[in-house]
Amino acid sequence: LGQFQPVLGGQFQPGKVVSFVRSTLVNFTGISSVGIDYKINRRMNLRVEPTFRYGVLKIIDTPVTGYLYSGGLNISYYFGL
Repeated sequence: LGQFQPVLGGQFQPGKVVSFVRSTLVNFTGISSVGIDYKINRRMNLRVEPTFRYGVLKIIDTPVTGYLYSGGLNISYYFGL
């Protein structure tokens, strides 16, 4: 069986090679987070912090550009020795 690749117009044709726009291979990311550190007892802490990451460089350089970004929630448990 051959591979089917999309072509302009949304139609599929077997063996048709489609060129894609090159994207950036390297990016720099800034990370921002603010959290709460809850002390359970003298040796244990629980930390909850939402985070946001944003790529500084464009991942594609076309009239409609794109940047990498993500958000998440870090939950950490610390135990002191």
